[in-house]
Amino acid sequence: MKIKIAHACRRTAVIGLSVVTYFGYGLLSAALTLPGQAAASQTTATFKTNILQSACNISFLDDSNAPLTGTYSLGEINSAEINQIYPKGKLFTIKLSDCGVAAGTKTPQVTITGINAIKSQLSSTHANEYKFRGDALDGGTSQEYFVVIGEGPTLTYNGLNSNKNGLYSTKAPNNVVLKGTKGTSGDGVTAKLYASVACDDACSSKKKRAGNLKARLTFQFDYQ
Repeated sequence: MKIKIAHACRRTAVIGLSVVTYFGYGLLSAALTLPGQAAASQTTATFKTNILQSACNISFLDDSNAPLTGTYSLGEINSAEINQIYPKGKLFTIKLSDCGVAAGTKTPQVTITGINAIKSQLSSTHANEYKFRGDALDGGTSQEYFVVIGEGPTLTYNGLNSNKNGLYSTKAPNNVVLKGTKGTSGDGVTAKLYASVACDDACSSKKKRAGNLKARLTFQFDYQ
């Protein structure tokens, strides 16, 4: 699985700041008023600005809690152990940092997007938004195997479109993999995720082939 990090800075939440300043003009001596003198003039100036939220940085930790960049290897998996899904998902953690200030009405969250398996890689008509795989040769030399992301640590799979048992898809709201607390910046929040491999629903297609497998996922931060 190749992980691509994306930072989205949708600064939609603002805090209004209004400052009123008075400029007074008159005689230097306030103790003396001359007959016929005009009243001191007064001008009001209003200053206004918006305080913007800043996007959090997203970092990754591997299953040993060490910093992770680039490609995360899921290791070698025996196809005989994949009954719809390889249940022993590999742990990785996403973490938010350098988030700036919070806004009272917004919730920090991270969503995933990715390339779904194309129809030629599917042996059924079930939904493919839970099955991640690179396009054509970019997906590897294997056939009809896919990367899946779930809550774990033991991953299960159900072919019904409406019940994927904790697996994440590219469709909202199932693509929210981290959700912080409303009214907080999100700084320091973490989420544990598990990556594994699945075959198509019945895993009985004669078109299946062993080989390597690659999928790229984009993790995007936003305030919602």
